[in-house]
Amino acid sequence: MNTQKISMWGLGFLLVVAMALPVLILYAVGALASYMVADSILDTKMLSGFTLSAFGVAAILSLKAGKWVKKLGIKHSLYLHFFAVAVGFLCLVISDSFSLMIVSVAICGISLALSNPLTNQIIALQVPTKNKAAMVGLKQAGVQISALVSGLLFPLLAQQWGWRVAFSCVIPVSIFMLIVAFSFNWEATKASAAKVVRQAKFNSHICTLMVMQACAGLILAPFITFVPSFAVGLGMSVNDAAFLITIFGLVGIFSRIFMTSISAKFNSEAGLIFVLIIIAAIAVTLTFTATEVTIWQIYAGVIGIGFTIVATNALAMAMIMRHDCFGDVPYASGLVSSAFFTGLAVGPLLFQFSKSLIFSSYSGLGFMITVLLLFAISVSRLSIPVQELKEAS
Repeated sequence: MNTQKISMWGLGFLLVVAMALPVLILYAVGALASYMVADSILDTKMLSGFTLSAFGVAAILSLKAGKWVKKLGIKHSLYLHFFAVAVGFLCLVISDSFSLMIVSVAICGISLALSNPLTNQIIALQVPTKNKAAMVGLKQAGVQISALVSGLLFPLLAQQWGWRVAFSCVIPVSIFMLIVAFSFNWEATKASAAKVVRQAKFNSHICTLMVMQACAGLILAPFITFVPSFAVGLGMSVNDAAFLITIFGLVGIFSRIFMTSISAKFNSEAGLIFVLIIIAAIAVTLTFTATEVTIWQIYAGVIGIGFTIVATNALAMAMIMRHDCFGDVPYASGLVSSAFFTGLAVGPLLFQFSKSLIFSSYSGLGFMITVLLLFAISVSRLSIPVQELKEAS
């Protein structure tokens, strides 16, 4: 039996890749949508089906994912995590119909469900307390690295060899990470021991955080899925529209690492999140009021959402790690992830419905502002116990 412990650098790499691989479904489909439409595999209206399939499954499974992680253990959970990604993308590559693609994408939903409970549990058991917040920010940046790869590399591969080849590149990476997971000992380290034993419990704190993350998902999924197509409609080239995903990824990487680092200096993260929501409102307004003449507004909007709403997801995971009121880490991570994935799954559908219900060029903007308002209200109701705030200060 291998008893070798993984280094902090190695652990950081594994966590980043573990978060990046399953969420490629969202970003890669957005970046390669134009190629898939040109191949007559799907049309723009079908994009919501991909998101609903992957994140719908993830939302349901996330409710129990935390318990599965604790029962299976880290090593076997990592096996299942990377294996599901490999199988999902393999099925996607060989699929010849939209219905089979939906099934293959749903398989990736298993990995999506495991991603946050699993990686948070690894941090809880393997990382010293003083480094936990930074490691959460690093691993959450893996999601944005996924966006970066999707916008920068995948279109180049699709242009040369087709979108199927681009998707197939994920398979060997997943298999390699499965082998890496097998190579190390995942028993808890003494330096990472928690100060108290947390109990799995559903309470008002988790409920509020779930609402917040559902709102984040409702904003992010339609924004990333439809903004590139919206930009093309205003005259932007397909490659430039795909590059928007790259910009989004770069900004998101910075924001997740930076925001989680500075959040450790606050007694409560609520005030910081509220400021980010205000900036996000400005960003979506710029995006959806852009014209052929003011195309720069789309770039500004993408940067704004990448800097704000993307960071709130990382902050939510950091809060779970930091505050005992959220209870058991894998359990709370699973519930909050379920809410986030629910938002990601239904966000594009609700966005399209709002546009069809209200025949106005600003209906999409109205949907975004409404969700941001609900987000702000939920943040205002978030309360961390006074004793925990004193300990955090």
